[in-house]
Amino acid sequence: MGRGPVARSFENRWLTIPAPSTYTHATTGPGICAPYLYVAHWLDYQRNVVEIRADAIAQNAGAAIIALDANQGAPTPESSARIALAFGAIPGGTGDPSQYWIEYRIPRRFDRGVDRPVSTTTPDMPPEGVVVMHEVKFDTGRGPGLHAIVRGWVGARAGNALDLPPYPFRVRIASVDADRQQVSLTILRR
Repeated sequence: MGRGPVARSFENRWLTIPAPSTYTHATTGPGICAPYLYVAHWLDYQRNVVEIRADAIAQNAGAAIIALDANQGAPTPESSARIALAFGAIPGGTGDPSQYWIEYRIPRRFDRGVDRPVSTTTPDMPPEGVVVMHEVKFDTGRGPGLHAIVRGWVGARAGNALDLPPYPFRVRIASVDADRQQVSLTILRR
C-alpha cells in the first residue's frame, strides 16, 4: 500500500516460497486499498464511498460527522458499509484534478500484520488502527488509468487530522470505535 517511506507490507508465511529458492513472495502487502477496490470493480462507489464534490467541501466543514467502516476488503454485494470518503470527482483523464480518498484501516484480517513502514522496524499501527489518505490521479506514465499514492497516515485517535493538500481544509478524527470497527470524521478549515 503506497511506496516508501510510508509504504506498508507484511509477511505471510503461506505465500513464502521456502529456501533454497532465490525468489520469494515474503512481502505480500495488506488488503487492497479502497481506490484499487474501486478500480478492480470490487467496490460499489454509490453504496460504499461517501463522495464530497470540490464545490461542497466548504458546506460540509464543521457541520458533518462522517462515519466510516474499516476497510477489511471489498464489502459484500449490496452492503451499505461506507469504507471510504472521497474528495472531488473521479479523474477521467490526464489533466483532471486529483481526487483524495480517506479510509480507516485496522490490524485485523488481511491487515493484521501491517504494523510498520517497510523501511523501518518500528511498529506504528496502533491496535485501534490508522486513517490513511490516498491521492488518486489519472496517470499514463505507469500505464493509463487511475493510480493511488499514500499521502498521509495518522493513528486512529480522536483529534488527529490529515490536511487535504489542494484545499484549505483538514479531515479530523472525531471519535473511534475499534470494537465496531468504525471511525467518525469531520471536516475543518485549516
